[in-house]
Amino acid sequence: MKKILLALFLSAVSAFGASSPSPIFDVTKFGARPGKTALNVTNDQVAIQRPVDAASTNGGTVYFPPGWYGLGTDFVYPTYLTEGLPSSITIRSNNVYLMGDGPSSVTITQVVWSGGGDNMFGAGNDATSSGPSGVGIIGMRIYGSGSTSDTIQFQTTTNTIFKDLQIFNSSHDAIDVQGGGPVYIENFMCTNARMNSISALN
Repeated sequence: MKKILLALFLSAVSAFGASSPSPIFDVTKFGARPGKTALNVTNDQVAIQRPVDAASTNGGTVYFPPGWYGLGTDFVYPTYLTEGLPSSITIRSNNVYLMGDGPSSVTITQVVWSGGGDNMFGAGNDATSSGPSGVGIIGMRIYGSGSTSDTIQFQTTTNTIFKDLQIFNSSHDAIDVQGGGPVYIENFMCTNARMNSISALN
């Protein structure tokens, strides 16, 4: 399944003329511990941010093996803001993609949340006029909650990809892309978003 998704993903990336998404960084090799069900999810936020940062050096794909992964609010980059808010997982560099084996296999949910007003996934930075190029989230299911802002908040990114993605229970926008360049969206489903399923202002 991983090889099939990667082949489909490569076709989407090549449509933008973006760089190859290799090498692959497996989140479990950096300490993430996926649960088998929603009942045994742990907070993997810091462990997931590690391979995202490793991929930031020269680009790459952050791979999520099958299972349930939890996020909290122990922000690695609390001052790296998109629309004034920090994100649980932050993409700061070009050609970084988060990829799972598909929505039926990989689930991201919230296990620790206090105070609210935070994004689950963010890219770009309020302090700069341009965000990273060649970024995306592929092949997973994401559960928000009533205490987040946007589930995905990408600011001034270019060549952005959202593919084979399901988002549930977003308290604001499920996907919010502000500024930047083209956005490629394929096979996306959203249920129970309080605001917009997709908000794109380019």
